[in-house]
Amino acid sequence: MNNRKKILVIDDEQGIRDLLAFALGTQDYNVITAANGREGIEKVKGEGCDLVILDLKMPKLGGIETLQEIKKIDSGIEVIVATGFGTIETAINAMKNGAYDFIAKPFNMEELSILLQKAIERKELKVENALYKASKVIFSSLDQREIVNRIIGLILKIIKTDDASIMLFNSVNRLYIAASYKLDEEVKRKTRLRMGEHIVEKMAQSREPLIINPEPGHEYSLDDIPADEGIKSIMSCPLPAKNGILGLITLYRISMSGCFGEIDLQTISIFSAQIAQAIENANLYKELEIKIQKLKETEKILEYGATHDPLTNLPNRALMHDRVSRAISRAQRGKTLFSLLLLDLDGFKEINDTLGHETGDLLLKKVSAEIQKCLRECDTLARMGGDEFVLVFNDLKNTMDAEIMASRILNVFKPPFLIQNHEINITPSIGIAIYPDNGDNIEILLKNADLAMYEAKKLGGNRFNYFTPTMGAAVRERMIVRENLQNAISKNEFIIYYQPLNETDSGKLTGAEALIRWQHPQHGMIEPLNFIAIAESTGLIRPLGEWVLRTACAQGKKWQEQGYNKINIAVNISNIQLREKDITGKIKTIVSESGYPPENLILEITETSAMSNIEHNILILKELSEFGVKIYIDDFGTSYSSLNWLKKLPIHGLKIDRFFIQNISEDSFNAAIVKTIIVMAHSLNLKVIAEGVETPGQLEFLKTARWSFEEKLQCDQVQGFLFSKPVTAEKFSVLLEKKK
Repeated sequence: MNNRKKILVIDDEQGIRDLLAFALGTQDYNVITAANGREGIEKVKGEGCDLVILDLKMPKLGGIETLQEIKKIDSGIEVIVATGFGTIETAINAMKNGAYDFIAKPFNMEELSILLQKAIERKELKVENALYKASKVIFSSLDQREIVNRIIGLILKIIKTDDASIMLFNSVNRLYIAASYKLDEEVKRKTRLRMGEHIVEKMAQSREPLIINPEPGHEYSLDDIPADEGIKSIMSCPLPAKNGILGLITLYRISMSGCFGEIDLQTISIFSAQIAQAIENANLYKELEIKIQKLKETEKILEYGATHDPLTNLPNRALMHDRVSRAISRAQRGKTLFSLLLLDLDGFKEINDTLGHETGDLLLKKVSAEIQKCLRECDTLARMGGDEFVLVFNDLKNTMDAEIMASRILNVFKPPFLIQNHEINITPSIGIAIYPDNGDNIEILLKNADLAMYEAKKLGGNRFNYFTPTMGAAVRERMIVRENLQNAISKNEFIIYYQPLNETDSGKLTGAEALIRWQHPQHGMIEPLNFIAIAESTGLIRPLGEWVLRTACAQGKKWQEQGYNKINIAVNISNIQLREKDITGKIKTIVSESGYPPENLILEITETSAMSNIEHNILILKELSEFGVKIYIDDFGTSYSSLNWLKKLPIHGLKIDRFFIQNISEDSFNAAIVKTIIVMAHSLNLKVIAEGVETPGQLEFLKTARWSFEEKLQCDQVQGFLFSKPVTAEKFSVLLEKKK
């Protein structure tokens, strides 16, 4: 169907008709013309149009009379009257008779274009208003049968027709008559269905509405479709859907005079999309009715899943919060006590690591089932995640009831659990908090039960512990240190001390390890031992570590500018930093910005850090090594590291922990370990540094150590108080000057 707006120009001057036909045709209007009023009226009847430009002063039939006749045929057509000089009163009279507006001759084409656009907008607004009113009727139901019958009734009021039907496609893509006005006879219904199928074939490609008239010259003729009972004209419009059409709405003229025209076609086309949408909505509603029941059935499952742990089917954290809130309300009403027991399995991680996660999961299911056997109906056991459980134990007569329950739970763990042919011995650590003595809300109760549970773990596990206020005091002390640490970073209260690294044989100063100190305004100088652990547990180690690296590199660059080109600086990197996103990028940026050569920088990581998430660490250390940085394993010998993994790590050296150096000249066991580390390291082409060298005897051993009469084993470098304690950058500069 052509969407160009059709404009009829009625004017007795050929030149004006030709001018407007050309000018408006370039603006994508479909222009037809008539030389007088009579001819114009016939064209409105036969071809229809959207707008009329009407000359008021014409022979034969005047403009006002022509206007009145056009409005009788179709009151929806907008008419713009054209008037020459001296006929303004006539134009105003025309507007009283239904004209939209007037324009003076000779035409100003820009003014006419604006006027036409406004007239079109007004016409479209009328259509939208009619569509809105119709949609209120169409969309007032979600029952398909009711909707199609309402549509038939609505169409009969809007368009002159003897009969109307709505045909829809069923699930196997066959047409059926969903609603009709007069199709009661079965024979007629079958005939109309055949006609509908024929019409569908004709509109298969364009999916545009069509009119089938008796005239042989018409695009579609009644001769093209199966014969029917005296039908004079057929108009059919597809009901559009996303992936095709839902069906057809078809109108028939039998006894009525005249054929369907363009205006009828436009009218039905306007409503077809909304009719289709209403039917689709009804279809969806029917489908939804079927699905609603399924949704209701699954709703309970979803609700259960949102409040229960999928592994053990126990209440999860969210539901546990609700149960504790209820327990608080219950205790307040009845003036009773309840206890919150936090339970954590001792050594569960090792079971997961050695026997696998499947075995670990089965163990958790078995443990939860056994604990539930100890509970009453009013109690709640919830899984918080991992191997951590919470028990809400209601209606305590006294605090001893909580102890009895905890003892019962401990007894559950006395026999081993048989999981996949494995006899697993495992124990719990239980922390107990009593409402209201140890807290009057869930957050405080959980926190205090957690403190009590960790206290039980510290005492060896397989026991329960009540919360006591002293536990809270320790936490508060920790929080104070954390706050002070945060302030110290912003106030620049930290300073770096440098401890010399010396060659073992010559004593030559080759570098320094950067060691952080905290210059507290009230407590004086604080050693790392007293704050690094808290910095790591709170994440403050990240900004602190970056500051140390940046400061040490800047100092190294300064010494190089003073002529000490071969001085290496060692900086410690924590396990927390290794896990940080884009740690390699941050280190590279800091080193590059400082101007300090990466080949002079040593990054030290502890043996424990290196072996934690080792595959990830290998990638990080390899990238840093390729950048030029040297990697050393710090505190070597204090943890367990696989030699297989050790040789895969892209490292350059090992630092023997001071524990093995302390009694090296007297303790044969320590001496053997040190010799073994030196031999192993050298066989892997790694440098060896001994930490904590404090006596000449220790140094002599590291210089002269041998395996029997074989070639002597020599530690490459040493570090310790024998040479120097950690000193400020200024004092280290003095040491450099002395060794120059």
